[in-house]
Amino acid sequence: MTPITRNSTGSIVFSNPVNLTFVKENWDAMFDVYIKNVTFRKHNTTWPLLDFEFTHLGGETGDDNMTMNFTATFH
Repeated sequence: MTPITRNSTGSIVFSNPVNLTFVKENWDAMFDVYIKNVTFRKHNTTWPLLDFEFTHLGGETGDDNMTMNFTATFH
């Protein structure tokens, strides 16, 4: 996973080609996505994201089968 930008976007890049459409369609069944509080040592909590939306599959050229761009919505 790339670092998340100021506008809450990022990418998940797999090391080998995968079926990105399958991963996108089954994301919620396979993964729970949380954010870690920056004051984790004090509060020891994680929070679920409000929304995690894939915006583009396949990288810049659209055919690498390894890159999933996303936008995250935080609490």
